[in-house]
Amino acid sequence: AEGNRGQHYRARSHLPVSREANDVAQFRNDICRFYRLRDGSGVSCYTEFADRRQESSLQLTVFVQGLPNNATQFVSGKFRRMISHPAIEAAIVYESETGHVTTVAKGGKHVHSALRDAFAQHILRVDPQYEPIPARRFRLDTLKTDRVLAADAEMGVSAVRVRKLKLSPANLGGHLVVEARGPNSAVGVY
Repeated sequence: AEGNRGQHYRARSHLPVSREANDVAQFRNDICRFYRLRDGSGVSCYTEFADRRQESSLQLTVFVQGLPNNATQFVSGKFRRMISHPAIEAAIVYESETGHVTTVAKGGKHVHSALRDAFAQHILRVDPQYEPIPARRFRLDTLKTDRVLAADAEMGVSAVRVRKLKLSPANLGGHLVVEARGPNSAVGVY
């Protein structure tokens, strides 16, 4: 959910989540209408709910019918043109304890905003009021030198090593990636 496809916001915590058919249908209608006005896609829409018990959160995955795609292929030695309608995928994750809402979608801020607003109005049944959560930043200076990283047997972690470092110079663009051998190797990047 990181990068330009994921956005993190905070809403009210402990809101009841509606799965009533009418509320879900209204959510789907709003999303389809948004895509139809945006680029002509969105003829139909499908949703799936998934309870993510480990994080005590709910994920609502949205599949919107994309614009037609004309593909060419050979089937049993015969040339065919196939018209398909790819699915545009997006997801919304609501963490009830914290009120955090994460949207994952392609298309920019207007897509994220449409998803959040429809989710608030029809699934959480509240006015859409969100505050952005700033991107998390970490100070990783201690990773500049090799060090022993502690394992935690209680968490099922038997060994810890740094397998990949991505180094980016400030305000210059580009990056360098240093990666160690595969997961079965004991060798780290150092």
